[in-house]
Amino acid sequence: MPAEAGAPGRRLLVVLPADFLGGAERVALSLVEAAVRERRFAAIDLYVLARQPSGTLDRVAALPGVTVTHARALREYAALGAFARFLSGRRYDLAYATHTHVTALCCVLRRLGVLRAARLVTRESSSIFEVDVGHWGRVVPFLVGLYGAQDEVIHQTSYMQASFDRHTRGRLAARGRVVPNPLDLERVRAGAREPVAGPPDAFDHSVNVL
Repeated sequence: MPAEAGAPGRRLLVVLPADFLGGAERVALSLVEAAVRERRFAAIDLYVLARQPSGTLDRVAALPGVTVTHARALREYAALGAFARFLSGRRYDLAYATHTHVTALCCVLRRLGVLRAARLVTRESSSIFEVDVGHWGRVVPFLVGLYGAQDEVIHQTSYMQASFDRHTRGRLAARGRVVPNPLDLERVRAGAREPVAGPPDAFDHSVNVL
């Protein structure tokens, strides 16, 4: 939607692999919603690398100042060209990325001068060196090796930070910070007022966090 009065001229970029809403994506959307609510940016670009739009971002796309762009690639890596073209001529005050492969991509593009952001913040939402990601586990060290162009690395827990620093030999320890996921109490309260639509074992215990 067209921008309303936010911080004059300030721009935010949020990059997602797809519009499937896992925990990391929900945190990113909470960031967007908070930025709109607090009028921190005049314009917010939410860029989705892969898959067709599913409608899960429609509510965020309707917020003032937010533009959602889908590359519609079959896989995230196939969106590289489209993402580079999208970034051409754009400058951001803050860029935010989550997921290892998306973070690696943004770091490379920033080094090349394609992603022009005054500040790049990335978030680690798992102990990526310890979780079982199948055959992709073999490329995790390579992808993390591409890190380094970000200004700050956010970790969800102190355990995740310690694991990351141990496996990377502290290469980015000075840029790391733990930011736990606080509850969005308004949504919790709203959810508590909703009628139960199924048996207890059908409850969705996940909550949005910021």
